[in-house]
Amino acid sequence: MPETRGGGSPQGLVDIEFTPLEPVASAWTTPLLVGLLLLGGALLARWLGSPRARASRALARLRRRLRAEAIDERRAAFELAVVLRRAFAVSAIHEDTPLPPRLKAETARWRRFNQRLADARYATPRPTRAEMEWLCTEAHHWLRRWLGHWPGYRR
Repeated sequence: MPETRGGGSPQGLVDIEFTPLEPVASAWTTPLLVGLLLLGGALLARWLGSPRARASRALARLRRRLRAEAIDERRAAFELAVVLRRAFAVSAIHEDTPLPPRLKAETARWRRFNQRLADARYATPRPTRAEMEWLCTEAHHWLRRWLGHWPGYRR
């Protein structure tokens, strides 16, 4: 056995004694913590299930697939239209799709976006990668404007 120093503890370590903390004995702490956890879970579930969160995830997936070349640009344009149609709860996305009243000032931009989206879907030359990146960026703009506040977006 090695020689001991420092009060008889092996290899020179000092024995330290810790006294355990007294448990908090309160009748309201447990229900409060359970209530806060339930509230946080409900808020998280509501946010994750919201149209803007679903659309955000769908748009991010579409962009990843497009960048990884898992789908071609024309197919991505069709899928982008589906993401917007579902998010806005409209039967079709086209330049005559009515904007909410608070967005009437952006009608020209909406029409330009829809014209370029229609060209990407139906025109003879395939859309370019740059064109699809612009469409995805514009789609993000319209999702956050149409559906309200978007994380990381400043009005």
